[in-house]
Amino acid sequence: MTVGQFKKFLKSSDYKPDTPINWEKIYKYSPSDKHPMIFVTWHDATVYAK
Repeated sequence: MTVGQFKKFLKSSDYKPDTPINWEKIYKYSPSDKHPMIFVTWHDATVYAK
């Protein structure tokens, strides 16, 4: 999943990650919406996949 796909998922669903997402940290290593989404938990990824 990319950063953009995960952001779209968060906007279109009622899902709230247990740990707040530090977007500044994510964009340091994945600087655009086309880069891989990083620093998500296993639970976040599983909910996204469903």
